[in-house]
Amino acid sequence: MTVAGGFLDAAVLVLIATGALKLVEPGYTTVALRAMGLPSTAGLVRAGAAFEVLLGALTLTVGSPVLAALVAASFAAFSLFVLAARCRGVPITSCGCLGWVDTPPTLRHVAITTIAAAGCVWAAVDDPEALLDAFDRRPGAALGFLVVVALVAAVALRLLIERPVARTRR
Repeated sequence: MTVAGGFLDAAVLVLIATGALKLVEPGYTTVALRAMGLPSTAGLVRAGAAFEVLLGALTLTVGSPVLAALVAASFAAFSLFVLAARCRGVPITSCGCLGWVDTPPTLRHVAITTIAAAGCVWAAVDDPEALLDAFDRRPGAALGFLVVVALVAAVALRLLIERPVARTRR
């Protein structure tokens, strides 16, 4: 259980949550992909979402530098998608990352997913143990670690959902 492993595990929890939500409701993601001129069917979104959930589950249970790199690539792709939409001025009100939850494509979104990608790259280089292995060897410490990781993931998800407060000039 390392800091790099914590970044990876928090990112994986976010990946699993977002994938699960898109499995249930692929609509916003389909609309966002279509607006960007990308393939955009509900079946395609659900297949991608299922891959996210599977990748996350494998990373938590098996763990490997390759899986950490794939999680990093997923978050880098999310960052690039939102950044491309913003740069092109595509009118997307939600990127669809959280299924039916309205997730505005903001620079804060790009920052969160970029930090997650960087943390996963760090984990891929550091090669931390899988969370499941940590529970086998040190269950008490692993449970405390999981609580902290889950709180970090929850904050990241909340920040993705939170709409920026409009600033008014005085």
